[in-house]
Amino acid sequence: MKILIVDDNADDRNILRHYLAHVASVLLEAVNGAEGLTMAGSERPDLIISDALMPNVDGFEFLREIRRSTELCHTPFIFYSAVYTGSKEQELALSLGADAFMVKPLEAEEFLSQLRNLLASLDRTQKRPGNELLEEDEKFLRKYSQIVAARLEEKVVELETLQQTLEARVVELVAEQRRKDQILLQQNRLAALGEMINNIAHQWRNPLNNIALIIQNLRMDFDAGTLTPKGLHDDIDKAMKVILYMSQTINDFSNFFREDKKKDEFSINKAVERVLEMVAATLKCHKIEVEIKNGDEVTAIGYPNEYAQVLLNIISNARETCIERRVAAPCLFIRIFWENERSVVSIRDNCGGIPDDILPRIFDPYFTTRGPERGTGIGLYMAKVIIEQNMGGSLTAGNIDHGAEFRIVL
Repeated sequence: MKILIVDDNADDRNILRHYLAHVASVLLEAVNGAEGLTMAGSERPDLIISDALMPNVDGFEFLREIRRSTELCHTPFIFYSAVYTGSKEQELALSLGADAFMVKPLEAEEFLSQLRNLLASLDRTQKRPGNELLEEDEKFLRKYSQIVAARLEEKVVELETLQQTLEARVVELVAEQRRKDQILLQQNRLAALGEMINNIAHQWRNPLNNIALIIQNLRMDFDAGTLTPKGLHDDIDKAMKVILYMSQTINDFSNFFREDKKKDEFSINKAVERVLEMVAATLKCHKIEVEIKNGDEVTAIGYPNEYAQVLLNIISNARETCIERRVAAPCLFIRIFWENERSVVSIRDNCGGIPDDILPRIFDPYFTTRGPERGTGIGLYMAKVIIEQNMGGSLTAGNIDHGAEFRIVL
């Protein structure tokens, strides 16, 4: 039997490969629905096992296209998901023509038992189309958007609760640390834990705001009757990217102080683009323009996710400064270029610059000019540690053309 596994999580694919080693004669793998659709068309598998939550094309759209295909519509299709597990999600999956819906994680024996029972009951000559959702875009999009919006609202509530818990814990750790002669976080295990919690809370604040704005925009467009399928898909894709980024942030910061992390070559241009996509909603809300100057592709050796977090910290600080000072036409100027065979990113604003008495202290831990409800004073400190200690580069700040400029050199 030829089986196609479609899942963006490499660990989950490995587990299924182990489970199916003695069942399948050929095992195929794809990391999302788009890749799975291409592979299914060329390889014609006897069975498809797919996750639901995936980037680009998710499991529901993947299944819909499989059932629409004349060549593939007979192929048995099983959902195996740990996220979309509610009754509405399962109802949508079955209505689109799924043969079964399994909830992760299952032990090997239970998984194989359910799989054998399913395969034994299938009529392989019977076409498996979904209901009218298969052919009517409007009905499919309405039901699909309801499920995704509900799931996003649940995640936002969970993340906000977690953020409040983390921030409360951070306040406790900082107070304790200051009572103990201001010992820096990195000097002991408690300090490392404190930095991690602080940064998760700091990094999640902006993505949470972006998700909230996306949901609000969806509701406003729906109420105004201007919501289109393309607009819905675009907003859902933006929200899913932010959620996946937030999930990755936890892994990145839990590994922050480990010495065995492997550096990779990555695109500076794409890192900047990725961060700007995440903060686009908040920048637009406050009418902050962004001008980018980049020519050739600029690359660097380092940790791309941590580099993105540094960019996010700097851009977020610039945004807050523009808002506080009520600049008439706020703008961020970003340049990406090579200088002496090293990559350089310059981020400059037009918000008046950094006061001379504050400039020497902006990278100090816990230093902030904002109240505790708006900043922990650790974002720029951690940015400097990431660039200079973890990647061997430099992060500097200064004033130029009536604004502050940050330069990242790797």
